[in-house]
Amino acid sequence: MPSVRLTPGRLTALWLVLQTLGELGGHAETSDLRATARRSALRAGGLPVPDGLRLALEGGFAVEEEETCVLEPLGERALGMSDEEEPPPEVLRLFITVLCLQRPPSWVAWWQGSPADIDAVIPGDERRVMRAAGLLPQPPVEDLGGWAWWLALGRVPLPDHAATERKQIGDAGEELSMAFERGRLRAQGYNELADAVRWIARESDAYGFDVLSYAGHDHAPLEPNDRIAIEVKATALPVVEHFPFFFTAHEWDVLSALGPRAVLHLWPAVDAGPPSRSRVEQPIVCAPGALAEHLPAPPVCGEELCGWQSAKLRVKVN
Repeated sequence: MPSVRLTPGRLTALWLVLQTLGELGGHAETSDLRATARRSALRAGGLPVPDGLRLALEGGFAVEEEETCVLEPLGERALGMSDEEEPPPEVLRLFITVLCLQRPPSWVAWWQGSPADIDAVIPGDERRVMRAAGLLPQPPVEDLGGWAWWLALGRVPLPDHAATERKQIGDAGEELSMAFERGRLRAQGYNELADAVRWIARESDAYGFDVLSYAGHDHAPLEPNDRIAIEVKATALPVVEHFPFFFTAHEWDVLSALGPRAVLHLWPAVDAGPPSRSRVEQPIVCAPGALAEHLPAPPVCGEELCGWQSAKLRVKVN
């Protein structure tokens, strides 16, 4: 992610740094660039010049070699768009699109590519600059550049820290399901079964489900001591109507083969902690068969030749 949040002041400071570097001939010692930009920033009422310089380097608008900053073609492109003191919408759009695709911010890990969830995950300052750049609400296809950017942002590889945070939320959901299953079985008088609940995803991701539990009284027509397989999906987002998650063909193959022995746990508003917690006391529980209508259609060439591997689903829960 960008090392600092994309606020209006910081993006204006980035613009000032590029303008200053352009006025200095496209290259300058870093200390001279900072000093000259600071003087201009003071006249403008004060801007975070160090943050602006950091963003210029992180976005590839300029490079720094041996304590000298050099304007890059991307920075020259930005300067060619306008000579105004404040960055106009088209310049803001360039800054935001480049910085977010090159270093995706942490909220991209929770967003999962759904336009309906955008406002729930983007911090207020970033929402303001995106609106100023014409990127919010998500542009229609007629604005091809803006439309394609949102599509790209939903598919850009996450940086290590964001991928780690997403996995932590997934692990927290599994931990919550372990605690829920043990509590459910104990409340029904099955203490031995509760003690035997197994966090199978900790042993391997290849099983196709996460928790190995027992039916108890909640999964007719199964007997209480019959095994059940639980696939857990978790999100940091609060869920009002639809629950977003990724689902693999392997998970579907395993769960659909298990029939009534397969269960899906959906945990909204999860905080990885520690300790792991959710704003809700229990998961949304549903049968995997309810996902069938949401899955990709079989390919016309036949499943032996082609097939889907992963799908992004939004399941109605209310």
